[in-house]
Amino acid sequence: GNIQYGGVENMSVNAALGNDAVSLPFCDYCWVRNVAVTNIGRAGVFFWWGMHDELRDSYISASNTSGAPTEYGIEVLQCTFPKIENNILFGVTSPLLPEGSYGLVAGYNYDLNTSSGNQFGSIETHLSHNFMDLYEGNSTGTLMYDNSWGSASQNTSFRNRANGNQPNKTNYRVAIKVNAQNHDENIVANVLGDPTFHTQYACDNNNVQGTDNYV
Repeated sequence: GNIQYGGVENMSVNAALGNDAVSLPFCDYCWVRNVAVTNIGRAGVFFWWGMHDELRDSYISASNTSGAPTEYGIEVLQCTFPKIENNILFGVTSPLLPEGSYGLVAGYNYDLNTSSGNQFGSIETHLSHNFMDLYEGNSTGTLMYDNSWGSASQNTSFRNRANGNQPNKTNYRVAIKVNAQNHDENIVANVLGDPTFHTQYACDNNNVQGTDNYV
């Protein structure tokens, strides 16, 4: 069976561009708290195949340079009822990726990336099939329900601030994206967009825009 009740607290980790700097695979009721993970490659914190795991009150940073989206901050792979709460992520291409997880809560996290180039999904479903997840109270760039690697359904984004236009970004500047094959998503009481840039509410087959100036 899985390891249970293991935790990492009150420490700093220099990932030296390595992957999975703090990794808790096959671990139930495990936690990471008050940890600073810097210079990450892929996954500053990695949960895999666990139940009721938690990451909170921590700081994760990467190079803050233009790069591929495989520079992830937090990966939550095939987990049940994990909680990601009150964390700060700076300079990470894709700060939080739930990957085929169920019942995840991501609440009150803050992310910022000021490198030039594309704005990738900040909190982005990845792989199939994420469902019954809650994103609440986050301050973020882009909320994204992806379909490139699999669909998602029955998720809720509630009371988030997604500006859709983080500094120095030139492409994909959208506050929230719900791609095809994502069904029954709840988008409730969020503050979306940058009023100095976003002038269109939606982009769909009836309202196709030449630029990315839609929420």
